[in-house]
Amino acid sequence: SNSKGQTTFISPNVAKVYGFTAEEIYQQGHALWFDRIHPEDRETVRVPFHSLFPAGRRFDVEYRIKRADGRWMWVHDRAVATHDANGLLYADGIFTDITERKRVETERALLLAQVESQGRRLNDLVANVPGVVWEAWGRPDQATERINFVSHYVEKMLGYSVDEWVSTPNFWLQIVHPDDKERAGAEAVGIFAARE
Repeated sequence: SNSKGQTTFISPNVAKVYGFTAEEIYQQGHALWFDRIHPEDRETVRVPFHSLFPAGRRFDVEYRIKRADGRWMWVHDRAVATHDANGLLYADGIFTDITERKRVETERALLLAQVESQGRRLNDLVANVPGVVWEAWGRPDQATERINFVSHYVEKMLGYSVDEWVSTPNFWLQIVHPDDKERAGAEAVGIFAARE
């Protein structure tokens, strides 16, 4: 399209993707396109699009547009302005359908929000437990066990920092009384092996 608002070429498959014909776009120019942009996205599109003319900048925007059948779809619209031999500015660009990618991004964001909300509730619950809450993986020995999580109450109850517990394999066994260490270690290994 050019700076006069005329569309000079559009791929024939526009009818398959958007539901309206290339002829409609040739006749109505930019107006057809802008009228179909989602109201919330219009300024996001309008400002950088008009900055192509006469400045000749790049255009790279993601927005929603209404198909001829009334459904909304997401497009990634990229263009760059160039001069023709007569000095008239043209924008050459490409539209990519990113509807599925946006759907996945939305679902992922919703899932992350749910996980974060559950995590906050769990943290609130753990913070009110008058004891040490912990999680570990690996065999209960100094070579392989790692602590994923230990509640901050460990500092109040035992005086050790959360960092000490998390960074040191099998930290709990290091602070067991020497008379109990062998028995406690053996019991922990047995419970782990039995999946109890």
